Amino acid sequence: MSRFASRATSALVTLTLLTAQLPALAQAKPDQIDSGLSPERGSEEAVEQARKLVEEGDGLMKKSKFSDGTAKYRAAWDLHATYFTACKAGRGEAQLEHYPEAASFLAYCLKHFTLSDDAKQKAAEKKYRGLQADVLKKVGRVEVDLTPKHASLSIDGNGLDDELLEGVVFVSPGEHTIEASANGFVSGSQKVSVAAGATARATLQLQVEKAAAPPVSAPSNPPPSGPPPETSPEQPGDQGGSMMTRNIVVIAGGVLAIGAITGSFIFRGEANKKADDADALRKGLPSNACQGGGGDRVCAELESLQSDRESAASTSNVLLGVGVGLAVASVAAFFLWPKPQQRSAWRSGGSTAGLRSVDLYVQQDRAALGFRGAF
Repeated sequence: MSRFASRATSALVTLTLLTAQLPALAQAKPDQIDSGLSPERGSEEAVEQARKLVEEGDGLMKKSKFSDGTAKYRAAWDLHATYFTACKAGRGEAQLEHYPEAASFLAYCLKHFTLSDDAKQKAAEKKYRGLQADVLKKVGRVEVDLTPKHASLSIDGNGLDDELLEGVVFVSPGEHTIEASANGFVSGSQKVSVAAGATARATLQLQVEKAAAPPVSAPSNPPPSGPPPETSPEQPGDQGGSMMTRNIVVIAGGVLAIGAITGSFIFRGEANKKADDADALRKGLPSNACQGGGGDRVCAELESLQSDRESAASTSNVLLGVGVGLAVASVAAFFLWPKPQQRSAWRSGGSTAGLRSVDLYVQQDRAALGFRGAF
């Protein structure tokens, strides 16, 4: 192929990149588009809101409004968890004498603190380490051996922030109940007693929850001997997702088919133009002027036009075959795509009929389609 084939390839690549965005648009949820809702933790919008909350908290702390300032820091933490926000929240909780919370935030702060050659950074890190040492004298540590690791913990019925949990829980001196829960597991709890500055251990290994066996009762009437009823209980499944995927495939195939067919007409026109130019050039030459490999400039130009015409015609045929093939595949996908099946209450089997895949084969100036599946 010459430069015409390169143009065709570029056009198809551009169309493919455009249609690749269709799934993301089709699957976007309304709550991801509505900017009026609360942002997702760690998103760009959440980071900006967290930054503003930290600035507001700094202003309140300078006015000795420690409770309000700390609340701003904690709100910023909920939006965007960083060591910088944890340091400020830990300092605020310490000033409010909420020592377990302060210890948790300061532990995260110092574990992830980013040091540099800046003297202010080093001084700040030293200040927070001193504050942590004072706070740890007033709380107890509970090292938790947890299974499964993703289980959620709570102390005396109060849930803990998973971001702050790294195997150690800080509590006020005295007796506490540590509870753990996870989906699919039986919740567990353990009482611990710890003194200020001391460390206790707790082991919470949750057991897998056993599925309850359905009650068995004898049928009052014999089962019907005829075909199964048309109605069936609703079965969970990705019915909407299957149809959405089909629509995406059909739309993408249609767009590519239109692009390929359009490109075919463009190259067909180019081939016709080259043929017209060659005919016009031949009018001024004798019929046998270029026979036997004539090497003058006019014969060379005529040979180039003929080569370009053949390349454009070949490219046009390939694009037409691809376009028609994609159009046929899109129509086939629309009509033959397996529809979601709902199983009856007493039938476990299901039909697997339908189109499984469509293969496109292109060789030189020919194109063919292959279908797989049960029909």
